[in-house]
Parts: sequence; C-alpha cells; structure tokens
Amino acid sequence: MSPPSPERPARLRAWLAAFLLYLALGQVQAFTALLAPLTRLIGLDHVSPEDWRPAQLHLIVPAALGVLGLSAALLGRWVERIGARRAIVVAAFCFAVGLILAGVGAHRHALWLVYLGYAGLAGIGLGVGYLAPLPGLIDGFPGRRGLALGTALAGFSAGGLVAAPLAGWLLHHFRSTVSLGVMETLATMGVIYFMLMVVAAIQLPSRPMRSDDRAGGAARFPALWVAAFLGIAGGILGLAHARALLAAAYGEHAVLSQAGLLGLLACGDVAGRALWAAVSDHAGRGPTLAALWIGAALLLAGLALFDREHPAALLGACALLAFACGGVAAVLPLYAFEICGRCDLGARLGRLLGAWGAAALAAPLLAGLHPPQGHMAGFGTAGGLVLLALACLWAVRQVK
Repeated sequence: MSPPSPERPARLRAWLAAFLLYLALGQVQAFTALLAPLTRLIGLDHVSPEDWRPAQLHLIVPAALGVLGLSAALLGRWVERIGARRAIVVAAFCFAVGLILAGVGAHRHALWLVYLGYAGLAGIGLGVGYLAPLPGLIDGFPGRRGLALGTALAGFSAGGLVAAPLAGWLLHHFRSTVSLGVMETLATMGVIYFMLMVVAAIQLPSRPMRSDDRAGGAARFPALWVAAFLGIAGGILGLAHARALLAAAYGEHAVLSQAGLLGLLACGDVAGRALWAAVSDHAGRGPTLAALWIGAALLLAGLALFDREHPAALLGACALLAFACGGVAAVLPLYAFEICGRCDLGARLGRLLGAWGAAALAAPLLAGLHPPQGHMAGFGTAGGLVLLALACLWAVRQVK
C-alpha cells in the first residue's frame, strides 16, 4: 500500500477551515430570528407606534446578499491576488464590525445604521469571505471537486441552523426590563464569528492561487451569468410565494410555521449543496444544472396549476425547491471552472456571485409586482425565469 500523499492532511485542513468559515457566514440565514425583537425595541412587550414595521426590515437580508454579490464581483481579482488567508481576515473584520454597528443602530433606533452595518459592512465581509476559499477548494481536489466544494458550501446553510438558536439564547440571556438585548446579541455574535473566521483563515494556505494562461470559455461566461441570475431569481421568488402561502395557512401559528420552515429550507439547502455537487462529479456539471432547473420548473408549474392550500404539500414543495436551489448554488462555480479554466478564476467566480446578489435583490421586487393573493402568477413567473435560465444554459453549450 502506498503511503498517503503529504498534501492530503493540508487539503483536509483547508476543507475544514472553509467549512468553519461558511458556518460563520451562514449567520445571515438566521437574521429572521432577530426580526421580532427589532419590531418591539421601544414597546418591548408590545408593538409601539414608534417601533419599526416588518416592511421596513424585510429588505435587510436581500440588501446584504446584494452587497455580497457586488463586493465579490468588484473585489474578485484583488482577493485572488492577496490570497485566501489575508482576504478572510479582512472579511472577518468587516463582518464583525458590521454586526456590532447594526447592534448599535438597534440600540439607538436608527434604521439607517442597521442597514449600513448589516447590509453594508457585513455584506462586504460576506462577499469577500464567501469568495476567498472557492478557487482553492476547486483547485485543491482535482479528483473530487464537487464533493469537496459541495460539502464545504453546505456549511453556509448549516450556519443558519446554528445561528438561529444561538441568537435566541443570547436574546434571552441579555433581555432585561429596559432592553430586549438586541445590541448585546449582535455584538456577541460579531465577536464569536470574528474569532471563528480568523481561526479558519489561519488554517488556509497563505499563498495566492496559481493561475495559467488559458482563457478558454471567456465567450461563454456572459450566458452563464445570465443563466445564474435568472435561475436563482426564479428559485427565490418561488420560495417567497410558498412561504407566504404557508404563513396564511397556519394563521395564528404563522411565527412558529416560519421558524420551522426556515429550518426545513436550511436542511434542504444543506443536502442539495452536498449531494448535487458530488453527483456532478460523475454526471457532469452542465447536465446536473439542467436536471436541477428542469425539476424546479416542473415543481413551480405544479404549484401554479394545482391545489396550493394543503400545508403538508407546501412544506414538501418548499423542501424540494430548497434542495434544488442548494444544488444550483454548489454546481454553478464548478461549471464556471469547467468552461473557463483556471485563468482569472477568482474574478469570474466573484462576478458569478454578483449574479446571486442581483437575483437576491430582484426577487423581492418581482414579488412586490404581484397582488397579495396573486400566488399563481408568482409561481408562473418564477417557473418562467427558470425556463429562461435553461435556455441560457443551452446557449452556453453552443458558444465556442
């Protein structure tokens, strides 16, 4: 038996570091745990007329994801040049300071400060941190790129499963007769995640990623970007309408249903990222993406045309849609590498994350165009976007 490669422990350490990093960044998936106390900062036990309304807060996470995409798109080449370790330290500082600043904004009841901290500064940390380990993960596991990347990216959704109960425990711990403990909770989470991200950075290679001169596939990338934008926007839009239907179905138990749904979506996303990326190692990136979008389009068509009032059926549809969306999120970077090669990979992956950020901003705007009960039209629009993504994916294969 041949001895194990000396690079294997380093690769496993790098994978674990990336998983821990995404686990920290996944805090953004659990921001809804803070929405209820943010709407009662003044009234405490009841909603005061001076308190913020949910409509004023519902764009915080889409805005943070939009900044994630914008910062990754603009800073991709810089991240690749300085290397993952230093980039993650910068990301940790931005993410932690952004959480603390958002907590100060909640304490001062300054909504603009909450947006500046969480959606702005923390969003930059999300973008730089999410992008930094991607090229190394893709390049470091040539035989099992999908398995390595998918299981590491699963940490991003798993982070929401960890952050939600952590936020609930911290809110309970810091609550007093004069405060709900939102500022202290965000500040504590900022410190915890800063330390976790720095530990992850230390374990990653300090050298910048090597590159080559092959620029093949550059002409295909714009079509892939458009496909990513349309497919991700369709998935987010479909999930938004399904969540609204579930909230209406559960009535007075809507808060409980939303909490359970978030956990279900996170589990589906975790499984999708890990499984479909591994499947793409054998089935191919393009065919796997096509299968995921065909399945999502059929699911959305079913929701648009058939009975949507049964909670169990809606829960199952949401889980399957999250399962497909997670797979798309993990396979897209691998497909970009397959068609474009290693040359300028960090910048291209950054621009691909820009498509995700743009879709996260566009989907709530598209949802707002439909009337409150216009879920059939909403599911139809989401399915149409996914079909357009499939057409763009076909165009990617045709461009030489």
